[in-house]
Amino acid sequence: MLRISNPPKAENLLKGARSIGNYNLAAALADLIDNSITARCTWVKVKTKFSTIENYAMISIIDDGIGMSKEQLIDAMRPASQDPEDQREESDLGRFGWGMKSASFSQARSFTVITKKENVYHAANWNLDNCKNYEMDFWENDAAQGVLDDFELEIKTNSGTAIIWHNCDRLTDDGKITEDDFSSIIKEAQEQLQLIFHRYLNNKKLIFYFNTRELQGIDPFFSENFATQPCAEEVLKGENYNVEGDITIESFILPQTRHRTREEEDIINMGEGSVKNQGFYVYRKNRLIIYGTWFDIIKTNRYTDLLRVKIDIPTTMDGFWKISIDKKDAKLPLLLKKDLKRIITQSIEKAKSIYTFGPVVLKGKKDSADQHIWEQTIYHGKKSHKINLKHLSIQAFMDNLSAENLKIFKSILGIIELNPPRIKEDDVISIMPDEQRNYIEILLSDILIFLEGKERNEIEELVYKQDIFVKNKKIVKDFLDEHFV
Repeated sequence: MLRISNPPKAENLLKGARSIGNYNLAAALADLIDNSITARCTWVKVKTKFSTIENYAMISIIDDGIGMSKEQLIDAMRPASQDPEDQREESDLGRFGWGMKSASFSQARSFTVITKKENVYHAANWNLDNCKNYEMDFWENDAAQGVLDDFELEIKTNSGTAIIWHNCDRLTDDGKITEDDFSSIIKEAQEQLQLIFHRYLNNKKLIFYFNTRELQGIDPFFSENFATQPCAEEVLKGENYNVEGDITIESFILPQTRHRTREEEDIINMGEGSVKNQGFYVYRKNRLIIYGTWFDIIKTNRYTDLLRVKIDIPTTMDGFWKISIDKKDAKLPLLLKKDLKRIITQSIEKAKSIYTFGPVVLKGKKDSADQHIWEQTIYHGKKSHKINLKHLSIQAFMDNLSAENLKIFKSILGIIELNPPRIKEDDVISIMPDEQRNYIEILLSDILIFLEGKERNEIEELVYKQDIFVKNKKIVKDFLDEHFV
């Protein structure tokens, strides 16, 4: 038996790298930003350039990370430069040793890397039209800095790296692109990157400039909105699935339309709309990998429209989750399916109650009945449901109606009462202590809509007639303090 070397042809291998993964512009840029974060950068700048004369697009990304030495740059430019099974540092967002190469070639026929470490420059270029025998262009010192100057870029810090994609022929399917097309693709990429790295951006772990604009993170859970309903966090121990590390899961029920700002409305409908954006959001080291899927555990329905589930996994679980090379996809491990279905089912029940009735109690203690929208009555053994006209919001609204409009309004309520919600005898939507503040603030927010223009003391006099607000005076005070700034 003989063992012979049978290496791939350089041109074919590198051209084939263009089809590795399923990159769009955002995913390709995200792969490079992963490298910047691994290089301990504090900021990243993406710059784009389009020539209407030559119909030519160029994109560059610069960071202030630790940079690379000559040997490190050569190694970084090498295809499959790392073993995906090697142990990584916790901060390392890489995995396969293909990221920079496959991401760059997915968008351009040629890319150049200029790096600066301890004020020493090195540069290298891969070009699909000139790569026989795996040969690439390489520059050192002043010549490398000259390459940076040629692109009208600069690295002002003592260390950092710039990557330039030229001849971006893969931004569109046919290689042709207009300036309007280019602007549209860039805008879409910006939004996706704001979502992918939102936890880095919002926690100020990374400053991200796109051309002259500093990007802010897009939080898909609306964590700062008081009407967002978080569910209990649960940790699944990796040892129970024979893997290293733990999985943290937390569900969020998003605010209904009346509690969303216009900006939040745009976010919830971003891309293909709210139905496509519901589901799991899987994060690998705070970086979003995949979202908008239920992994076939459940089917989408109107009760899950506002439900989003955050899953945090460590880099040690890349194989377990089958993270794709472009870091745009993951596969749900079968061992987790049962636990995730249990968690989702609990979250759906809560989402269903909020979606159907809002965060209100349907029935409870008699001494707090005036806070409920619906009242259950029994007449000749038959149960019926009436709208509680003593509810503060309804009462305040009716007080401002003329006699004629009041008559019309009560007629409308009568029609609604003929079609009440389907309520089981034991239906009680309980409010957990950790949800109490959100619940109280939502009630107050709705009530203040009808009490607009009244003085604070008048509002306090009215709300403190209700038991729920009397028992939560601290929350009421904090809310009114903020409202009457």
